[in-house]
Formats: sequence, structure tokens, C-alpha cells
Amino acid sequence: MVQKTTDLLLKKGIRLVDYQTTQIRLVQVWDQPSIHQTSDFDQQSGSGSEVIATNNESKGPNKIGDRSTSDVVVRIRTEEGCDDWIYCHSDILINKSKYFADRLSDTWPTCQILDSRNCVEVHCQEHDFDYHITVLRLLYITSDDISSVKNALGTLRVAFELGCPLIVSTCVNYLEAVPWEESEEEEILKIIPAMGPQAEQILARLQPVNQSAIVKIFISAIRFATSSPPSLMSDLKTSAQEQLEYMLTEDDDVPLLTADDQIRLETRKCVNRLLSRFVSIVDSLLGDIQEFLSEVGKMDSFYAILTDLLWVFQIVSKLEISREFVQTWVETSASILKVTEHEFLKTSANGVNTKILEVTSKVLEAIGYGNVVLPTKMRLDMVKMWLPFARLMKCWVDTEIPSGEHDLFLMSDSEIWASLESELVSLILTLPSGDQAEILVEWLDSTKIRYPDLTEAFEVWCHRSKVAKRRLGMVDEKLSSIWLGFGSVSLGFGFDKRVWIISVQSLKHYGDWLRILRFMKNESKGLSKIGDRSTSDVVVRIRTEEGRDDWIYCHTDILINKSKYFADRLSDNWPTGQILDSRNCVEVHCQESDFDYHLTVLRLLYITSDDISSVKTALGTIRVAVELGCSQIVSTCINYLDAVPWEESEEEEILKIIPALGSQAEQILARLQPVNRSAIVKIFLSAVHFATSSPPSSMNDLKTSAQEQLEYMLTEDDDVPLLTADDQIRLETRQCVNKMLARFASLVESLLGDTQELVAEVGKMDSFFAILTDLSWVFQILSKLEISREFVQTWVEISTSILKVTEHELLKGEVNGINSRVLEVTSKVLEAIGYGNVVLPTNKRLHMVKIWLPFVRLMKCWFDSVTSNEETDSFLDTHTEIWASLESAFVSLILTLPSGDQAEILVEWLENEQIRYPDLTEALEVWCRRSKVAKRRLGMLDGNNNKTTKTV
Repeated sequence: MVQKTTDLLLKKGIRLVDYQTTQIRLVQVWDQPSIHQTSDFDQQSGSGSEVIATNNESKGPNKIGDRSTSDVVVRIRTEEGCDDWIYCHSDILINKSKYFADRLSDTWPTCQILDSRNCVEVHCQEHDFDYHITVLRLLYITSDDISSVKNALGTLRVAFELGCPLIVSTCVNYLEAVPWEESEEEEILKIIPAMGPQAEQILARLQPVNQSAIVKIFISAIRFATSSPPSLMSDLKTSAQEQLEYMLTEDDDVPLLTADDQIRLETRKCVNRLLSRFVSIVDSLLGDIQEFLSEVGKMDSFYAILTDLLWVFQIVSKLEISREFVQTWVETSASILKVTEHEFLKTSANGVNTKILEVTSKVLEAIGYGNVVLPTKMRLDMVKMWLPFARLMKCWVDTEIPSGEHDLFLMSDSEIWASLESELVSLILTLPSGDQAEILVEWLDSTKIRYPDLTEAFEVWCHRSKVAKRRLGMVDEKLSSIWLGFGSVSLGFGFDKRVWIISVQSLKHYGDWLRILRFMKNESKGLSKIGDRSTSDVVVRIRTEEGRDDWIYCHTDILINKSKYFADRLSDNWPTGQILDSRNCVEVHCQESDFDYHLTVLRLLYITSDDISSVKTALGTIRVAVELGCSQIVSTCINYLDAVPWEESEEEEILKIIPALGSQAEQILARLQPVNRSAIVKIFLSAVHFATSSPPSSMNDLKTSAQEQLEYMLTEDDDVPLLTADDQIRLETRQCVNKMLARFASLVESLLGDTQELVAEVGKMDSFFAILTDLSWVFQILSKLEISREFVQTWVEISTSILKVTEHELLKGEVNGINSRVLEVTSKVLEAIGYGNVVLPTNKRLHMVKIWLPFVRLMKCWFDSVTSNEETDSFLDTHTEIWASLESAFVSLILTLPSGDQAEILVEWLENEQIRYPDLTEALEVWCRRSKVAKRRLGMLDGNNNKTTKTV
């Protein structure tokens, strides 16, 4: 019977295995039979068949897989083909699992018999197959046999489905007692919450704590992180700093902590203590740095506190309390810079100067972008002090640091240089235009290093300076018609009750009002708060014709003390009044565009901090603050506008609003005022010196910008030229250009000596190409200044040498290279000669035609014959005007020559069957007409001469 049963199971793809351990199971051999085929097994084996276990079981409690005592088979299956038969015991299954208790009860509608035993079939997912086996095994043991969080979660999920409360409890207890990985936490949150009350003890670990507990953690951590603990605790301090920053950071989750007055106050205290220790160390260094350095660990402490300051600035920035930090750094800057001048720090590899540079970068960023508003003098001092230091540090990094350390430094700190450059540009652009000019002249005159690149500031300065007169001239014309309130104001009354109404015509901007939702922010305890109905004694109602209507609970004493408008309307002398909810009510009607700004002004009446976040907000707020007579808010907005950089579109808005403020506007308009002529001349000459100095290729972008701005300064467009040339400007420019021409002539001579050798020298041909490009540009400047004669004469004198250079085989194939640049410059020179801008003798004019006409013809022929490709197409697109210009210049130049020379040139042109460029048809027609009428004209001239002689 045993053999018969075994053979039958094997035919069905089943192998019987003993179940003494977790590894023991019925293992699938082939495709498993369906549930309906199980009855065939019963019929063939017969009920009451004898089954013999494969191993001997010790006497005692029932064991899973024990066929000799089993009275039920549990069959576990998956759709993927896993199929196991486990011999179990109904009393255990019924007592410990609701699922099996239901299916083994007399009332269950279906039942199955296998080998004289009841059979319960369980279908499950592939990933839960092993966990079903585990649950069945755990029903038989009393120990807590769970080995991992993953195992506990899978087992818990299946045990919950099968209604096994003891196993569920075992898994819950295990999960509650062991640590979890972050990935396991996500799995726990997918499974546990569905369990109801049983999940509470596990979820308690993941529940958010109350705000007071978070605040305690934060304050304790900030005290420790800013306490400069001993170096043995550096790792702990670093961890505390990282977690503090993490708590305040908004990423996929909102910040853990929302800052309030208590947090800001405690943080300020901690930071101020840290700053005090830093200032004390700086003072010690100024006293006797050698003595300071002799004390073991002192310099390490100085470096550590600088590192802490760099970190803490991120925290105070997130909490919007960086003002005190910035002010302290500004006040201490002169002393810090004196410390950096010590030889030890100049050459030290400990990175003290680098950390100073990093902290300064953060401070300059806060000032330059208006996060901290400082007076003009402080901003100017910061630029003048730190700009040379940043420049010297960059030079030191680029030239002094050994290559290995240099690469490491650049890898870790390359962002510092870009950040500093951007911040210094922003800061410079907030200064009066005269101060900007002084800084830019010093920068352009620098011969060693051009860091930081102030090109953007230079371009903005040029633009503002050029348009200043037009802008401010337009402003002057409008001032007489602008009312201080920026629009027409009418007073009227509405409703049957007495209500004050003000209508303001203003700019049309609409913004969703959000600030009223923050009216409780930044308020000190014990003081009146906007919106506090319990202490309010007046209601301000703000309305628009479009239907927006807000009621704000305010306080009479604040409104009267800080707003002339409200002081007048809440006085006993004001003829009208209204009562609402036992309070006085003031109603303000405004345009839709000003609705948010009225709310902002009311909020600013209650706070002491400068809570302005953008130029647009400042302009809208100042407009309303002037209407409502809020002088303190007007001053706040002016200080903000004075301290931050502006976009060009914002400058136009500023000029519409600010001039009407009178003397208060001066500090803002100083940035837009035209500078005096001497400053413009200094800028121009410094830029000319640099643009014509043939700087290294690394400065090409800067050189190009300088060239563009010089041309812009001399161009008349909507505005008159920024600069009117005088003898000084012409003299300096001539000197610069002559130096450039001398370098060019020297290169030409070198090429005539040995072109092959010169080309072999890396960068020589690039320099030659670059100087030709510069010559093409500089001719435009000379033409505008009307001093191109020396340039033309020099080009005429060396034309023969230049053409000999272009005949070299290495240069003939240059598509967008040297020959094309030679062609450009020659075009400009011929044009100047041909149109009489520069007067030359006949022999020189003839010489220029005879030597350059063949070159131009060959170049045009070559371009027309080459196979069309992207490179030549691009060249032809950009040089189409050159061919037309050259043709016109040659025609004009030929027509200035004696008729005999003209005839010689025209004969050569007419006999050339290969190419007809340049088209000299116009010259031919003029020559023919002149030749035909010459005898008559000259005969008439002779007749007139005879008559004159007789009269005499």
C-alpha cells in the first residue's frame, strides 16, 4: 500500500517529504494536479489507506508533517505552479486559526478528502508562499521563532489573513522590540495600519511628537552645535549641525520645525555668543599673532569656529535672522583682513583664509540680494575691502598652490568663485553710479588678474549712464503733474451711514493676497497683534469695485501713531464716523492692483522687522504707504530699494514712482544719475587700453564685452552718445591703436621670415587671427572718433607684405580664418579711401587698387567654386555685405584715378573671361561718358580761357 501511494503521488508530480523543520515540505516535481484531480488520488488510494512516515517521530505532542498522526492535509498553491501538501492536525488548526476553524467545521459547504483525511486548499501569491509555510510551522511551536523584520512582516500579513492571533501578537511584539531600516519603515506603514488597535504600539515609534518636544530638541542641539565643543566631539557637533539644518529644510516633506519667536530668540543668543568668541580671537590675533600661534591648538580652534560660522549662517538665513550676523561681520571686516595679511596665514595650508572667504561670500550674498539691508556707505566699504582680498586669493589659488592641492581645492571650492563674482556684481550695482565708475576703472586698469569678472556690472553701468539724461529728463517734465499719492484722489461718501472712502487710480497689477494669512507672524508677545479681535477697538475695511472685501481688526493707538491718514480719520475733528461691532470703522476703497499692498502696509504697521521681499513688493507698498501717510514704512521701502539690485524693467517702474518723493528719492536715484564726464572718460580710456591690449584668449569674453560697450558709448540711437570725443580721448585712443598696429606689423614680418616655423609655434596663428579681428573692430571706433587716417596709412604701407603672407599655402585654404579677416579689414580701409574719409595721393590710391583687386577677385572666385557645406554657407551668409561693400569701394576708388589708369583697369576687367567680380559696370559707364564729353568740355574750357585773357 505504501509503494502504491508513493507511486501514485509521483505520477501526479508530488514528492512526500518529512516536515520536522522549516525546510521540510512537499516539493513539486512536475506540473501540479488541479484541485479536482485530488479526488482521483482518493479513489485510487482508497479511504483508510495505510500511510507510513519516512522517518521515525518521537512520541509526544503532534508535529507538523507527521503522517502517522495527521488527520488533515493543507495544500498551498500559487498560480505560478508552486504546490505543497502539508500533513497537519485539525485540533491545532481549529484552536489557533479562525480561517481553518471555519473550513474544518461541519457547516462549511465544501470539503475534500485526501488519503482518509480532510483536505484544505489555500491559494496564495508567489511572494507569500514561504510565509504560509512559516505560519503553519509556528502553529506547532511555542517559542518566538522570528529572525528578521522582513520575515516578521511577511508572516504577520499571512497570519492576519488566516486569523492566527497568537502569531500576530508574536510578530507585533518582535517588530515593536527591534530597530528598523528606513526601507523597512515604508513596508511597515503599508501593512501595520490595517490591523487597527494592534498597530498602535508599533506606530507609536513613527508618530509625530508635539511641537514643544521638537522645540526642546532644536534648542538643545543649537546650543551644543554653537558652543565650540572640544575636537573629540567634532563628529557629534557635525551630526547636530546636519540634523538642525535638516529640521528646517523643506524637501519632499515640510520642515519639521516652524520657527517662532522663542526659537529665533534662543538661536540669536547662541549665534551672538559664537560671534563674540570669534571677535575675541580676531582681537587676540591682532595683538600678537606669534604668541597666539605658539599656543597648541589655537589655530585649529580659529579654523573650527570659522567652519561653525559658515554653517550657522545657513541656519540664521532659514530663520530670517541673519541681520546681526551680517552687521557683526561687516564691523569686524577690517580686523579680519588685517589678520589675513600675516605671512603665516598667507602660506598656511590650514585653510583659514579659505574659510574666511566662504563666510564673506555668504555675507555678501545676503547684502547684495537685499536679504539684509545696509546703508550705501557700508555696502561700498564691503566692496572696497573684500574685492582686493578675493582677487588676491584667486591669484594665489591659480599660481601658488601645488598642482595636487590645487586640483583638490578647485574641486571642492570652485563654486565659491562663481558665487563671489555674482555677489560682488550685485553689490556694485546697488551703489551710486559714480562709485560704480570708480570700481570699474580700477578693474579695467588691472594688469595681473581680471577676477572677479565685472562685465555684467560694466554693461549695466554703460546702459544706465547712456540713457540717464533721457530718463531723468522725461521725469523732470512729468514731476509737475505727479501728485505725491501717485494718482488722482477723490473723497466721497457711501451708504446711509457715514463712511470714509478713498479711490486711488494706480498701476494695474493683480496679486493673490497671502500676507493677511501670516499676520500673526513675527509678533512679540504682550503687544497688540493685527487681527486680534479680543483687543481690537477699530476695524479697517478694504474694498475694491471688483468685489474683494476684507475686514481687519486693528488698534487705534497703532494706526494713529504710524499713519497720518488714519490719525486724521480717527480724530475727534473728522466730520464722519461709523460704528461696527462696538468699534470705530474706517473703510478704504482701492484699485484691485493695490489691494494686497494695503494689507501689507497694515501688517507692517505692527512689526519692527524689514519684511520686504522684492522690488515689486517695495514699489507697491511704498505707493500705498505714501497715500496713507506711513513715513516709517516709506523709509523701510526706500532703504530696501536702495540696497538691492534692479532689473531694467524695474528701473522704469522706479522712475515712475520714486521721483515724486522729493528729497527721500535722492539715495535711490543716485544709482541712475549720469556720472560726471571725467568718470566716463576714465571708464572709456581704461576699456580702450584693455580692448586693444591683445589679452590672453581666456579673457576673450571680457575683451568682446569691452569692445561692444565702447562702441555702444559712441553710438547715437534713441539716446545721444554717452561720450563726445575730445583731444584727450583721441590722443589716448590713437596711442592704443598704434601699439596694436605695431604688434600686427611685427607679426606680419615674422610670417614673411618663416611662415612654416611661425605656424609650428602653438598659439602664434591664433594670436595673428585675434589681432586681425581686433583691428576690424577698432576701425569702427576710429571712424566714430574721426581719427582713422593713421590706421589707413599703416595698412597701405604694409599691404604688400600682408598679401605675400596670404599667398602662403597654409593660409590659402583658411575658410573663416586669417584671409577672411584680412578681407574684412581691407574692405573698411578701401571704403575710407574711396569715399574720401581719408585723403591719399593718387599713386597710393592706384597702388591699393592694383594690389588688392586681384586678391579680392581670387577670394570671391574661391568662395563661389568651393563645394557648398555648412562652414562656407555660414561664411557667405555673414560676409555678403563685405562683397557688396568691396565692390562699391573699388568703383569709387577707380573713379578717383586719372582716366588713363581707369582705362587700363577696365581693359583688364573686360578681358577677364573667368570672373567678373567686382562688377565695374558703373565705373565703365562713367569712364565712357567722361571720355566722350571730354573734348567738348575741355574745348569750352579753352574758349573761356581765351575770353578771359582778352578781357585782362
